[in-house]
Amino acid sequence: MKRKYSKRGDNLFVSPDGIWQRGRFQDLKKPGERAPERNLIKMKNLEGLAPDAQDKILLNLLNQKRSQILKEREIKRIKELDSKNESSKHTLSEAIKKCLDTPYQYFSLLGPGTITLYKGHLENWEKLIGNLKLSQLNSSVIEHNRDKLRTPNRGNSTLNRHMQTLSALFGHCMRFKDEIGNPKPWVESNPCIGIEKLPEPPLGQKMRAYTVEEQERLLSFCNPELKFAIALSISIGARQKEVWDLPWNDVNFDSQWITFRKTKNKKIRTVPIFDQKIWSAFKIMYENKQDGISYVFPSSQGNKRRGNFRYIDRPKSFRSAFETARKKAGLEDFRWHDFRHTAITEMMQAGMIDENIMQFSGHTSKATLQRYKTLFPVHLIEQAKMHNEFKQKKLAEFNVNAHGMLPN
Repeated sequence: MKRKYSKRGDNLFVSPDGIWQRGRFQDLKKPGERAPERNLIKMKNLEGLAPDAQDKILLNLLNQKRSQILKEREIKRIKELDSKNESSKHTLSEAIKKCLDTPYQYFSLLGPGTITLYKGHLENWEKLIGNLKLSQLNSSVIEHNRDKLRTPNRGNSTLNRHMQTLSALFGHCMRFKDEIGNPKPWVESNPCIGIEKLPEPPLGQKMRAYTVEEQERLLSFCNPELKFAIALSISIGARQKEVWDLPWNDVNFDSQWITFRKTKNKKIRTVPIFDQKIWSAFKIMYENKQDGISYVFPSSQGNKRRGNFRYIDRPKSFRSAFETARKKAGLEDFRWHDFRHTAITEMMQAGMIDENIMQFSGHTSKATLQRYKTLFPVHLIEQAKMHNEFKQKKLAEFNVNAHGMLPN
């Protein structure tokens, strides 16, 4: 039951679960909002007390809670004022620089590949709106410039990832601190929230495994080094960067194992390879590698015809060579990541159990692996064979019985 408890109009009432005596502060009500409410004291703590004693305790608690609400509002007002001032001082470029200068703080939970992707997104945003003050970046400005990022090779999915990166940046700006660790946000709110995502293809639509005919067609346009990188990807189902950035130190010739250390989920994994053709190629490449080169697929510079060709000790990118071969082979909807899909599908066809496939592929969730089973249901092949045999048996029995019922 509600009752007024002071000239200010404070109300006392019991919480719906009957546990708390609550207070409602009518004079602190803001236009368009409900009056603030707070728990005061548990009902059991008032049991056995005289009405005057209860009134004294409740009045004291009402005053305490009222002061607390006013203090919270003042702190919030100061923070909002500070963040408005900071957002008017700093540009988006400054916010990006602050995050990139302290990646251990803002990107600590991300893998190296994801950090590189984030940096690329932020660079694209900086080129467009890096000169704008944070206070100028509202949802309409961001949405308008998102559409400017679109290119023939940058569709809705990529634009949505750019938005996620920018939204994460604003989230960091809301949590910035000063030199001694006190909160000092650069923005009051995240302007990316509320911007509708662009429609994307259904989950897994881009996933595909390629056929032997497609493989032969593609490899016919590849140089030897690219052919080997592709064969390695198909053999173990590794991710693109795991293959391209593979160092010689992680290739174990004695045990015929390969270790991947720079992985998407930051978990080191080691996988065996039993294809002796791959190990033969590894040995030839290792015996002929240039001194001081630590990567299996190193970058290069110079020209062999001019005699100034040499390898550089940093990972090679096959992006250009792969795109050229893919176009010549006429594979319009094919990506390097599809080699990984092909390998995992073949592992399923071979009858490998999910846990072992995940150790090869580096997947940490069976839900991700389930996408392969939905799109490439190789696990149903044996079941389909059993069903077909059952149908053939039933059909044979039916034919025999029917024949016996026919007149001579």
